[in-house]
Amino acid sequence: MTGVDTDSHRHVDPFADGFLSAWSIVRAEEGFTLMELIMVIVIIGMMATSAISIVPDDLDRVGWARQLVGDLRVAQSYAMNRGVDYCLHRINDNSYEICDTSCSGASVPGSLVTVPGIVFSAFDILFDRLGQPTGSSAITLTEHGHTSTVTVLATTELAMGHIQAQEP
Repeated sequence: MTGVDTDSHRHVDPFADGFLSAWSIVRAEEGFTLMELIMVIVIIGMMATSAISIVPDDLDRVGWARQLVGDLRVAQSYAMNRGVDYCLHRINDNSYEICDTSCSGASVPGSLVTVPGIVFSAFDILFDRLGQPTGSSAITLTEHGHTSTVTVLATTELAMGHIQAQEP
């Protein structure tokens, strides 16, 4: 139907016969309004903000555990490359450094690491000239009651970065 009466050639109201409805005219203009799009973006932003505020505690602790593994490997490579024993030495609850010869030797410049908010368990990891740790050890990082553990196994001859997040 074209909206024109073919017998008398007069204009016919398309809504009078019901062959066109208001819905079909509105459906021809499909899409979202600008206000609807802005509201969706605002809601997604609020959800993302609340999700990000939950995650950083674990990310910080696990990131520092990975940093500790990297520093263990640096101390190990110093020992192998320079032919001298090197040690990763805990100075206090939240800092450590790489030292040569023994854990009381001179520290390597720039190797001091201080991590506010994270507590390290006591450790002194010594690597001999071949890069082998002198014993197995587990280092625990604690932050807000949550822990991560870095394990050094003497039997593997490597500083093994076994990082596991554990709930108390």
